[in-house]
Amino acid sequence: MQFLNKLLRRSPKDPYWDRFINGKPSDPLNETSEAYRTADAGNVYPVKAEIPGPPRMAHDLAELAVFMGATALAVAPTNAAALLAFDGKSDGTGDLPFTLMIAVPAEADPEKSPGIGGQHARRVSAMVNHSVASYIRELGYQAIVCPVGVDPTAAAALARPTKSFVGDAVLTDLPVALGPQEV
Repeated sequence: MQFLNKLLRRSPKDPYWDRFINGKPSDPLNETSEAYRTADAGNVYPVKAEIPGPPRMAHDLAELAVFMGATALAVAPTNAAALLAFDGKSDGTGDLPFTLMIAVPAEADPEKSPGIGGQHARRVSAMVNHSVASYIRELGYQAIVCPVGVDPTAAAALARPTKSFVGDAVLTDLPVALGPQEV
């Protein structure tokens, strides 16, 4: 067992690990988060499903996000300026009044670590956001993944002292309760 522990321990000067976290990939197609971000959103189911009340719906979405790899979910009102900057035609937040911010664990900060390993949190975030938005559309409500919809104040509160990353946001018209959701 001691041999196995020694074998699995990384040296602080491991050049392969440093390249994995900090080295940019030579082929940008090796990074899948962009594939999630540019994937077709899909259609909204034409018949709205019967859903529970807003507090329960927010809790259920938080459970789904945690099941997929997130650590927390918070709901905030949609920032009208962010929505206008994203699609260039919205006149306010009436269409998509709720913003879901989802935090995922991040061993390395994706903003500072461009390697495949350093971008792991960004990939998980993109996958969870894409899946939550797809689920909302299956319920018959609108949902888009928006790279500019994250409210920095709310995101900072969501990113707890543990290492976490808040990527894109899901904008939706699904009635959910505002605030951080406990799972």
